Amino acid sequence: MRVGVFADCHDHLDHIRKVVIHCNQAEYDLVLFAGDLVSTFAIPPLRKLKPRFIGCFGDNEGNKIGIYGGMQIIGTFGEPPFGIELADGTQVLLTHQKELSVSVSADPLAPQSLLPWQGGALRTGLCERPE
Repeated sequence: MRVGVFADCHDHLDHIRKVVIHCNQAEYDLVLFAGDLVSTFAIPPLRKLKPRFIGCFGDNEGNKIGIYGGMQIIGTFGEPPFGIELADGTQVLLTHQKELSVSVSADPLAPQSLLPWQGGALRTGLCERPE
């Protein structure tokens, strides 16, 4: 299974468009987004993604309800951390937090695919560079 991972778009539409083009051309089976889209106007370019999409909120989202609604059109989206199991059985924990304390909550924005964490791949956002 080919998986693309990105995070920290911060409303940079040109970067989002480049990610979409790359993911489609690379023919990924799945694209994971580890947070920080920031606002709803950054959602439309993601509608052109062909692979299955799973994403989570970051720590800079403004209109969470609007982003959540818009992202539901594209794929699975919710509050981190949450686990998913890929078709080959690989478990992935998707989150934006740099430091992680895993707990399951009754958050209404948590995806239905929430799994108890049993190890496997860990993908986090927070790839911003302060330079």
